[in-house]
Amino acid sequence: MAAAKKKGGRSKSATATKMQNETARKEATAGKRQLMSVIWFAVAVFLLCIVFIKGQNVWLAIHNFIFGVFGVTAYFYPFLLGFVAVLFAMDKIGGSINAKITESGVLVILIGAAVDIFVKHGETLSFWQHLTAAYESGIALKSGGFLGALIGQPLYIAFGKTGAAITVIILICVFLMIITGTTLMSLFKTVARPVRSISEQAENAYQSRLEREPKETGEKQLKVIKGFNVDIPVDDIPEKRKIKKETL
Repeated sequence: MAAAKKKGGRSKSATATKMQNETARKEATAGKRQLMSVIWFAVAVFLLCIVFIKGQNVWLAIHNFIFGVFGVTAYFYPFLLGFVAVLFAMDKIGGSINAKITESGVLVILIGAAVDIFVKHGETLSFWQHLTAAYESGIALKSGGFLGALIGQPLYIAFGKTGAAITVIILICVFLMIITGTTLMSLFKTVARPVRSISEQAENAYQSRLEREPKETGEKQLKVIKGFNVDIPVDDIPEKRKIKKETL
C-alpha cells in the first residue's frame, strides 16, 4: 500500500516537472520570437530610411548598392520585411522568422525579375553585359536591379517574353502563399466567396423580377380595358352612310 502511494506520488511529481519544463520552453521560445521580431523590424526601419533618404558618404554608397541590387523593388522590400516581423510578433505565421525573411527576399527578387522581363531588352548584349546594365539602370530606378536580371534574363532567353512573364507571375503567387501561410483550400474559399455572393444577388434579382412581372402585366391589362370605349355609334358605319346618300 505504502509502495503504491510512493509510486503515485513520484508519477505526479514527474508529470508536474514535465509540465513546468514544457511551460518554460514555450516561454523561452516566445521570448526569442519577440526578440527576433524586434530586431528584424528595426532592420526594416533602417532599410526604409536608407531607401528613401539619399544621404552622403557611406550612407549614399549603401543607398546606391541597394538600388543597384534590387532596382525599383528596393522601395517594396522594407515594407514587406516590417510586415513579416509584425505578423511574426503577433503569432500570425509559424516557422522560423529567418526562413520567412529569406522567402520575402526571394519574393522581392521575383518581382524584380518580372520588371526585368517587361522592360526593353538589348538583343545585342551578352548575359553579363545585361547584368551590368541592370545594376546601373537599377541605381537610376529603371529596372529590377542585378538580382532581378539574374533571374529574369535566363527566363526571357529560355521562354521568351510571354512565357517568362507567365512563369514569374506564377512563382510570385506561390511565394505569396508560402509567406502568408495560405493553403489551397483557404485560397479556393476566398475566391469562391465573392462568386457565391454574386450568384446569390443575381438569383434574388431574378426572383424579385418574376414576382414583379405578373403585377405589371395585370396593371397594363386594366389600363387597356379602362381606356377602351365600348359604345360604338351604329349610324357611323360606312354602309349606313351610303344608304342615306342614295335615299336622299
